[in-house]
Amino acid sequence: MFGVLFGKKGLKNPNELSKFIDEAYQGLDNRIHNQQQFYTFIMEDADGASQGNEIAKHHVESLGLFNVEYDGALHNDSIMDNDDSALEYLNNVISPSLIKDLGLETAIIIRCDIVKKYIKDNQKTLDEARLRHARYMLNTAEDRHIRLRKTDEWIEVINYLLSYGGKKPVARDLSNVIPRNNWTEHGGYYDLYQDISEYMADNEEIPHDIMTPLNYALRFSYAGLYAQGLCTKEVFDSFKNPFDTRIIMVGNMLSREEQIKFQEDSLTQAVKWINALYDNKVERHTTSLIVQAAQNDLCLKLAVIDAAKTSFVPGFLALLQIG
Repeated sequence: MFGVLFGKKGLKNPNELSKFIDEAYQGLDNRIHNQQQFYTFIMEDADGASQGNEIAKHHVESLGLFNVEYDGALHNDSIMDNDDSALEYLNNVISPSLIKDLGLETAIIIRCDIVKKYIKDNQKTLDEARLRHARYMLNTAEDRHIRLRKTDEWIEVINYLLSYGGKKPVARDLSNVIPRNNWTEHGGYYDLYQDISEYMADNEEIPHDIMTPLNYALRFSYAGLYAQGLCTKEVFDSFKNPFDTRIIMVGNMLSREEQIKFQEDSLTQAVKWINALYDNKVERHTTSLIVQAAQNDLCLKLAVIDAAKTSFVPGFLALLQIG
């Protein structure tokens, strides 16, 4: 495809080389059709380059990837194994042409530059794919042999991508992040739960500085719903794992003192937001009391029903159960 375009000097001619690089870039782009293909291409290419010479290894180091993301990627069956895939195109069309005219070392440099430019132009897409894959690997870790889980390494990837390139999180004021959109007859706990759920549904990737305060507010809403008899103990308990997982993820990037401060600040921001938008006079310590009550299986509605069972007022128990 390229040969007919070259003059006698081939790619040694700067103009011809520039045209070749532009066409190579476009050819790469034409063969990457979605986010998953982009991710697979980059990780398999990085895996191969990490096993190459010093130039290739330095290229991989400059990409800002974690070893767990690309190590062994070439051993997996993927669309990159297909004829005319992005990786096959790079390996069997671009690289041989570069090597033929410019030699191996220069060819590697130019090939790396093409890949690096493509990443730079599509960095957001790649990072989204990296985060999605890292979460998948973390969520499905139990399905793999313990030696292959690498949970801590995948948590490190997630932390990096959720913390704006390694910056330490600072609990955000939620007042300007999530407005109150629900005003139901079920009351503030339910409205709080609905508003958070809708925000999470609309925002798949939520950084620690927002999600951690939200988790405290969400746990409070679950506890309140349980106290009202609007959710079961099983539903309340189901939130423990994502709540604890987020704490662990943040803890892995902070010192003990920083972690304590961040969690305290997150609770403070949650209480501030609840009081501002849901007309509650919630004290900081009362959130803990309501959560502890739910953890200890203390439900106000069930307590009243139990008391009503010993009542001599006809129909009182039935009335409570209807409510």
